[in-house]
Amino acid sequence: GGFVVSEKHGDFVKGLTGFDKSLEVVNAGSYPNLFKNKIRKAEETLVLAYIGQIDKRRDVESIFRLTRSFSKKNIKHRIDVCGSGDLSSKFESLGSEYEHVKYHGTLSEDSLFRVLSEAKVGIMPMPDIPVWRISSTLKLANYLASGLAVIGPFHPGNGSKMKGEWNLLSEGNWIEESGKILSQLTEDDWTAISKSSLESFESLSWNNIGKKMCKSIEEKISSFDHSLY
Repeated sequence: GGFVVSEKHGDFVKGLTGFDKSLEVVNAGSYPNLFKNKIRKAEETLVLAYIGQIDKRRDVESIFRLTRSFSKKNIKHRIDVCGSGDLSSKFESLGSEYEHVKYHGTLSEDSLFRVLSEAKVGIMPMPDIPVWRISSTLKLANYLASGLAVIGPFHPGNGSKMKGEWNLLSEGNWIEESGKILSQLTEDDWTAISKSSLESFESLSWNNIGKKMCKSIEEKISSFDHSLY
């Protein structure tokens, strides 16, 4: 047998190699965010966050289109961006046009969770292409551990297969659709989103992922014909 990070990843591996044994899905996980606020209250400024690699392949530049769209809709917002990559210099030299984007660079895990604890929304900009469709990203687990809503293009790698009020992924123009949805949410909506996000996190906690992996290995070992050794 073996392990893969998603069902789509398993299909890819079997199609590429002809492997015919069982493949167990082990998603990327997260530790709990000990700094999180359990209930999100409606506030004047909508705080969003992006964490991870800052590179073109992940379409992180869409954050610039997102803040311009929100400004046109008069949505008061701030987007915290954490990480590094081939677009770091572009985020380091943000001009007045992007006054609502704050670049933090690379942070420690504690500092990263502190940033996420102030946010309401996590951004998953990765486009619907093969490399991201089969992925399982740490940022999704970190967002859910922080009780956030999640926006971005609708596909499996971004979390489309997971259910909950937090899942605000869009099948159309995700930037335009996200603005419409987020601007209409009430305090009760945010409370439900935070609750469902933390509930979904349970399946992506490293503790439960570790238990799942150990159980799978133990089952495979117990099925061996030990007389052969």
